[in-house]
Amino acid sequence: MKLGNYLQSIFIPILVSTVVLAQETSISGKVIDLTTKQPVPMVNIYLRGRTLGTTTDTSGAFTLSLPSEENLIVSFSHVA
Repeated sequence: MKLGNYLQSIFIPILVSTVVLAQETSISGKVIDLTTKQPVPMVNIYLRGRTLGTTTDTSGAFTLSLPSEENLIVSFSHVA
């Protein structure tokens, strides 16, 4: 099973997108386990092909500021 498929079956990222001044977009949300509905800490959230990223806190919450560009791919990774 590929890691991407594994993560999709275990985590439900809940994203809320807001537009911020200075031509940036910010997304925030909470990563929870699909089965237990518990928050998942220490999940890496990053822009694919970039050095921008963040990590969820102990409650599974995160915020990531993104440049205002089209077709950005946000990825999630976690080592269990």
